[in-house]
Amino acid sequence: MDEVELLLKGKQLKKLYKIEYQGIFDEYGLKSIEIDLMYLLSLSGERNTSRDLASFGGISKAHVSKAIESLRKKQLIRIEEDDKDRRCSHLYITEAGNQCLQDILNIRKRMLSVLYKNITEEEKRVLAGVAKKVDANIRDEIQKKYAGTESEGLYGKAGKENV
Repeated sequence: MDEVELLLKGKQLKKLYKIEYQGIFDEYGLKSIEIDLMYLLSLSGERNTSRDLASFGGISKAHVSKAIESLRKKQLIRIEEDDKDRRCSHLYITEAGNQCLQDILNIRKRMLSVLYKNITEEEKRVLAGVAKKVDANIRDEIQKKYAGTESEGLYGKAGKENV
């Protein structure tokens, strides 16, 4: 297996993720998907519904719903009904959730510094460009294979709007 294939499979990155986030797993009792959702929610702005997060993160709506309920029970997020559309609920990080999020962001920053150690700004730009193209190629292929059916998202089955 060559280095590119290893990088794309992400085994080493997954190992690093598990090691780095172990304190968050232990302290807050969070699962990986909950950590990812907290991060996504911090970036989402007004696009902060479960559907938005599922689409943005490529995660199945079922997994998102389960994780949201867990985060709500842990009082890390709150759910507010939309004023105009009662079928829609918006998600917000609570004060307790903000401390958790700061811990997540600090770990993320540390991980990125490890990943980019000895890599120049030009190499980062090239890597970002290549990663976008590879991602687009993968999404296109998935779209072709699963058009009109349910496909696998990051954490399981997802509707075609997530591919």
